[in-house]
Amino acid sequence: MTQKKQEIVIKVLVIEDNSDFLESIGQIIEFENYQVSLANNVETALKMNLECKPHIALIDVRLGQASGIQLVPSLRQDNPGIITILMSAFAETEASIRSIRESVFDFLRKPFPIPDLLSTLRRASYVIRLKMAKKQDDTRAMT
Repeated sequence: MTQKKQEIVIKVLVIEDNSDFLESIGQIIEFENYQVSLANNVETALKMNLECKPHIALIDVRLGQASGIQLVPSLRQDNPGIITILMSAFAETEASIRSIRESVFDFLRKPFPIPDLLSTLRRASYVIRLKMAKKQDDTRAMT
């Protein structure tokens, strides 16, 4: 009997304080068959991270008075496997360097072409699926 491979729906949490941009990006990502959650501030982002356990977080570097970079460790504390992608409209060399130190998956400079965003999400999704497959293989090997 052949087992049908179950397709995993990748969950993406978009964290952006500009509500128009947040909604637009959310719609684009959802159209690409990702499950999307939206947060316009740090508090909502932390709550959504706990409730939804997203696979990917797309985070604006500047969230009003808060920092998206400083949010990364908090997201990982409650969701260790989350892949984080930072985005910013500002040429922030320091932010880029700090994001690398925080081991984010990628850094997108706004305004970014939609194909660049989708390519980054596909690469992150591929990594997630590889990790899930390895976990399944490891589990099968133990039984």
